Amino acid sequence: MSLDIYSWIPSSEVSEYLRQKRTFTLLEKYQLIHDAPRPLEEKLEALLELETEASEEWEKEFMSRAIQVYRLALRLMEEQPSSSFFLVKAFSNTDKLVGAIPYVTFTQVLEQAANDKIASCYLAELWQITPNGGLINPIEYHLLPLNGQLKATNFWIDNDMLPFNPLSETGDVYAPNTHDLFDSRLYLRRLLPFENGDLVCLEVDGVSRHGFFYQELDGNGTLYAYLGYLHDGYLDSLELGENSVLTLNWTRLNSFHGELPLGEGILREIGDLMKRLGQQDPMSVEKLFFDTLFNPISRLKGEFRLFPYRVTPLKLAELLEEAHCVEYQKHLETHLLKSEWGGSATCTNRML
Repeated sequence: MSLDIYSWIPSSEVSEYLRQKRTFTLLEKYQLIHDAPRPLEEKLEALLELETEASEEWEKEFMSRAIQVYRLALRLMEEQPSSSFFLVKAFSNTDKLVGAIPYVTFTQVLEQAANDKIASCYLAELWQITPNGGLINPIEYHLLPLNGQLKATNFWIDNDMLPFNPLSETGDVYAPNTHDLFDSRLYLRRLLPFENGDLVCLEVDGVSRHGFFYQELDGNGTLYAYLGYLHDGYLDSLELGENSVLTLNWTRLNSFHGELPLGEGILREIGDLMKRLGQQDPMSVEKLFFDTLFNPISRLKGEFRLFPYRVTPLKLAELLEEAHCVEYQKHLETHLLKSEWGGSATCTNRML
């Protein structure tokens, strides 16, 4: 039975869409497995299955090395070097670092950190004491609570730990180097099955974010998707590029009022605004999104995208006033009126 790579895409909507539209290369299949929020043990099993699909010599060598790296990562969890410990950094569901605790073994990490009810994810850093008394950090594990248990789902490893030397491009023959084991690019080149302005729920590392969706293909045919959402009274935008749009869990929200958290119902109106603008003039949607919602520095020619999160200083009221959203003005006036009558103002009102 061959590997069903589409089952490794967390979003059922995107998975079924691509099952009909896209056949992945071996490197793309590897990348989907590597990025998926699943335990390392499951990923290694899938890579062993994928290895049987390798036909070219460079594909066989690539898969052999990828499997070696995964086996090394799993072995270090159980057979960690002497004079070493794990420093576990815990993060809240807002990605804020809430603390760091040292543990003697990885088993202790799983037993004790799993009882932490505050954190939503963890970074377990393996630190080793060198003969001269210094410290090195050869590998880090990304941990998520999966099915009620804490599991290592990803890792970052120092190249010095790898049991082979990097390869490079030689003539016309492409030979993957060590970075390709983690950075092979997956270009979608097809739009996702969502419309601009759709309200969606995006799950990132177990944290749900509600927002409105926008996507574009660049001049090279590479897909970039963006999610506008509320955070502390400001409108942020989360940039998603390349393979990340496939390895996150997307769900379209059909019942906005019932599924959006308190204080984020205003996203319904922003999404509706984008759809109306799109029907009138698609360029006006792009202008609204990129000029107003998305930090212009990331769009500068020749500049790299520095961080995945782009926070704008523009408040929602200013955004919607600029976009001439009449429905929002009615919404605001209604809530202000209720407040004058002694009614309860909403979270949205307070944030503005």
